[in-house]
Amino acid sequence: MFGATLQAALTLLVAAVLATFVQLRARHAPLRVPLLSLLVALIVWSGGVIWRFAATDAHSAFQGLVFTWIGVATVPPLWFLMAARFARVRSIERRPALAITLFVPSLLTLIAVGTAVKHQLFFRTFVPHGLPERGPLFYAYLVFAYTMVIGGIALFLFANAIV
Repeated sequence: MFGATLQAALTLLVAAVLATFVQLRARHAPLRVPLLSLLVALIVWSGGVIWRFAATDAHSAFQGLVFTWIGVATVPPLWFLMAARFARVRSIERRPALAITLFVPSLLTLIAVGTAVKHQLFFRTFVPHGLPERGPLFYAYLVFAYTMVIGGIALFLFANAIV
């Protein structure tokens, strides 16, 4: 899985450089915090991929997979929240609890991934250097993730159409 490790390393490098740039140059930009949060999630995701494929045993590779999913599970709600901030969605700006509720499916996903060995509902089988066999909770997560990503794209487009 050299290709996956190389791609993850390049993504980690680009995300780290962008995060450094945003941190140093965009101190008062309204999208600074959402963008930095999204970049940190991408760094975690990429770091987990590197960990997983560089692991020498199955247990360590599974820990790398779980670490990867910390990034994977948080990217969709962070993307949606960044788009909502860009579009100035008042309901989310006025009620932070509403923004926090977007992370409930992500938290449940992380619990399912971390305990997948016991119930096999998220991953039925795990192969250290291959693709795990996906269970039904994986597909439930995909519905949530794609809804957040498509919703975020729609917010960006809607805000751009108004301007």
